[in-house]
Amino acid sequence: MDHKKIVPRCIEVRGVKVRVSSIPIPVSYAAAFEGERVRKEQLHAEFGGKASQSFEYLVMKKSDEVEDGKVELFGPDIDYLPEGVKSLPLAIIVEVSGRKMQKDFEPILERQIHRFTNYAMGIMHIGQRDMNWIRISKDAFNKGFSPETSRYNFTCHATRRIQRYRG
Repeated sequence: MDHKKIVPRCIEVRGVKVRVSSIPIPVSYAAAFEGERVRKEQLHAEFGGKASQSFEYLVMKKSDEVEDGKVELFGPDIDYLPEGVKSLPLAIIVEVSGRKMQKDFEPILERQIHRFTNYAMGIMHIGQRDMNWIRISKDAFNKGFSPETSRYNFTCHATRRIQRYRG
């Protein structure tokens, strides 16, 4: 076994409860921001909606097939959008595993992507699965928020852990 995977594997096998008290992202993060709208004037980049294609897909895998916290970017980064381009296609593919994970949990966790994303200030997320629309405001982007960075991944990753290990 790879020595880098020993600690996460032990946490999984023993059922250790990990608590994350703060999420190190550059924007405020709370339920109060759910439902916030990013208007056209505030828009830095958007995915899905009428402008482009976007989808979210969550799939269960075996523990040895999932690398915790890994993010891969294929395609252009929103840091380098050409002048006048604000819409890009996006695919969010989440691979999950766990000691007590069941196939029946996939659609439930897939719907949580909306909540995890929507709690970030300056981020608008509407819909789910193949009918979603995500907007990132100029303010959130200027603070350093980008879906291609591990900060976006960490939002979902840490929030999933908070939800999973609560009470």
